[in-house]
Amino acid sequence: MKIEETNKHSLPSSSFLLTTNNLHFGGVEQVILTYAKHLSRAGHRVTVACLNPGQIANEIAALDDVGVIHVQSKIPLLRFLHFLRVARTTRPRIVHNHACWYGLLVGRLTGAKCVETVHNMYNWFRFHEKILYGFYCMLAHRIVACSRFVEQYTIDHFPFMNARKFVTIHSGIDIAQFTRKHDRTRFLKRYSVDGEKTIVGFVGRLAKEKGVHLLLECARRLLPQRPDIQFVVVGDGPMRDQLEAQKNEHGLHNVHLVGRSTEIPQFLSAFDMYVLPSALEGFPIGILEALASGLPVIASRVSGVPEAVTHGENGFLIDAGDVAALTERIVTLTDNPDLRMRMSSNARTTVEQQFADRIMIRKSIELYQEILA
Repeated sequence: MKIEETNKHSLPSSSFLLTTNNLHFGGVEQVILTYAKHLSRAGHRVTVACLNPGQIANEIAALDDVGVIHVQSKIPLLRFLHFLRVARTTRPRIVHNHACWYGLLVGRLTGAKCVETVHNMYNWFRFHEKILYGFYCMLAHRIVACSRFVEQYTIDHFPFMNARKFVTIHSGIDIAQFTRKHDRTRFLKRYSVDGEKTIVGFVGRLAKEKGVHLLLECARRLLPQRPDIQFVVVGDGPMRDQLEAQKNEHGLHNVHLVGRSTEIPQFLSAFDMYVLPSALEGFPIGILEALASGLPVIASRVSGVPEAVTHGENGFLIDAGDVAALTERIVTLTDNPDLRMRMSSNARTTVEQQFADRIMIRKSIELYQEILA
């Protein structure tokens, strides 16, 4: 289905409108795709309105009975009027807003019930933006936080937030696509990676807060003594050039920067462990995908990460920025295959029992039923 500026479907009054800024590639976008997929399968008509379409927009547009509308206006007032026209045309009963300043406004103006999902701590907001966001969230009938940490942080740091409106619904993923095994050696050979060695993997946006430069520092420390350990970094972002320079400066032939890829399940299947040395997170989808793939996770003890990674059970938690601890844990998992196997089993169980997409959707449906009642 082509992404259009108007939705060709005549939607019933029980329809859903999902609003967001971006539909490129990332955790928030994956969550929206999951909502659109499950709601449409349940017989609901779904419209997704966004400012910036991309790969995920195309995947959503390919679903049955789901319309994707690109709000192209660059002027805020025109954007608002376009979103409002979409809402008046689709007449949703529920507007579920994801990181967009327009969804709750148009939802209220058209008589829909409104849900706001807080996907991160938004600690980069300036003070006046925190005040504005607090006022904005007054329009929501309920507020969903992607983790318990994010819920408490938002209540504590944003003025005018009504704690009674909050509920934590952890993000969920489709487990099936991350449990299939692939031919590791053949797949990695395409990227000039030796599949006979231990593969330490990262998948995500190459931004400073993700701490990928710390992973390259681990690679520099390990290169002389441990040529059996290779690092594979999948993703793109503002730090790509800096990471390339860091790799070249230190001659890190044990590091492979493969860029953006649509073959995330294949890469995760080829890794031996997953590393996320972030300084800042909300509730990272990448960790859930790694756990579903049976990978032990080494991650910074920040934000909502400890709600998915249990130290010593399905991975290790380290202090943000602690390169020595990160290096030590990589070596520990490399040298202890029995430990990796035990953590692998625990990793899959964690996602199956707590973070499967069906769980997120079930809790969301219960929330929708509550506010409609």
